[in-house]
Amino acid sequence: MKSIRPLFLVFLFFPDLFYPNMACGNNRWNQRIDSLKKVYPLKENDSARANVLNDIGASYIETGYYDTALIYIWKAIHLAEKTGYTKKLGIYYSNLGNIFYYKGEYDTSLAYQFKGLKLKEQFGDKYDLAISNQNIGLVYEFWGQYQKALEYYLKSLKNAEDCGDSTPYGSFPSRHGVNSLSFSSSVHA
Repeated sequence: MKSIRPLFLVFLFFPDLFYPNMACGNNRWNQRIDSLKKVYPLKENDSARANVLNDIGASYIETGYYDTALIYIWKAIHLAEKTGYTKKLGIYYSNLGNIFYYKGEYDTSLAYQFKGLKLKEQFGDKYDLAISNQNIGLVYEFWGQYQKALEYYLKSLKNAEDCGDSTPYGSFPSRHGVNSLSFSSSVHA
């Protein structure tokens, strides 16, 4: 029992040793946000500005400041729509969906994920499609609609394979989702 006490004291007074992202994770994102805010005025065209606004919003998502993220991503969407820059608009809407997912507003999340998916389909970027299908699967899984979740996880994996990358951002969680849903479906059957 005495050997546990020093470890407990180290954990109590230096929790960052065990959870480094708590200390430096947000700091890294805050530095990224500051850099992006400095770069924004230097961008000469509206499409580049829209991308920077979205990147700022996505960075705020990572820090958990969802309302601030919403402001920046909506600005990116309005600028992109105003100027006809639709190439990355699907990503912006997917980011909105992510915000609402984290806020627990799953109906709204799903609506934006589907809007993002539809826009991404116009450009055929399999990597982005993999991420959207995965995000849609997450909502259905949360709702307990495992067959629908599995359908979208499998689409995500197919998109990931089609883009030639066996481990893109979207595929690993989808593989986990497919495996857990397969197990869950067999348990509930």
